[in-house]
Amino acid sequence: MVYEYLEAHPADEIGPSGLGKILNRSAGAVANALATLAQHGQAELTGESPRRYRLAGQA
Repeated sequence: MVYEYLEAHPADEIGPSGLGKILNRSAGAVANALATLAQHGQAELTGESPRRYRLAGQA
C-alpha cells in the first residue's frame, strides 16, 4: 500500500503520520514500511526532522 501510494504520487514528499492517515493505517506501521522501502532503494528519505520520504529517483 505504501509503495503504491508513492508510485502514484512520485513528486510528493510525505511523512509516516500523514501517509498513515491517508491509508488508514498506523503511523508506526507506515514508518516501518517506509524505512524498509528506503533500505531496498525504492524510497528515499528527504528530511530527517520530520521524516519525509518520496519515491526513489524523483530528484
